[in-house]
Parts: sequence; C-alpha cells; structure tokens
Amino acid sequence: MQYSDNEHDVIAGIGLVNLLWHNLTTVESIPIDYRIYDKDSDGKTKNTHFSEMLALTKKRGIIPEAVVMDAWYSSLDNLKSTRVSHRHIKFQKWLKSNG
Repeated sequence: MQYSDNEHDVIAGIGLVNLLWHNLTTVESIPIDYRIYDKDSDGKTKNTHFSEMLALTKKRGIIPEAVVMDAWYSSLDNLKSTRVSHRHIKFQKWLKSNG
C-alpha cells in the first residue's frame, strides 16, 4: 500500500524510487537505477534508497551537473550527499502547493 498524492489516500501499488540521467541537449532520459520501496521488508526509507543510489552513481563515475528531486528527499543528509569531489552540485527541488 502506498500513499497517492493524486488520490489523497493510500492505494494498492508499487513504491518505486528511480534515478534518471537526463541530457538537456538531446532531451533524452536514461534510467540509471531504481529501488522498490517496501520498508516492511527491508527497513529502508526512501531517503536511504536515494543516498544509496546516488553513492552508487558516483562509484560508477557518473558526475551530474545538477540533482533534481521531489521535496520529499530534501533532508540535510541528502543535501550533503549531493556533493561531488570538491565542488557542490546545483540542487533543485520542485515544490507543489497542496492547496
């Protein structure tokens, strides 16, 4: 069961946390990693999945120019994990009014 912003209720479904690489020049997106969010089975939060996927991306040598994510992932630890080497990644989060 997952909470749906569209339905404003808990619905049956798969909680998918995904990571995409997006090229602004060619306007293409390529999946880099994904995780099934099921805290009851693995004990991992969505934030844990986010930080693990970002760390694995860095190990693979993929150095993003920007990290764009839902406001759900904007914890201080996640903001710190977006650093690459000695430079900071631009951080952009999209906020949507619930009103």
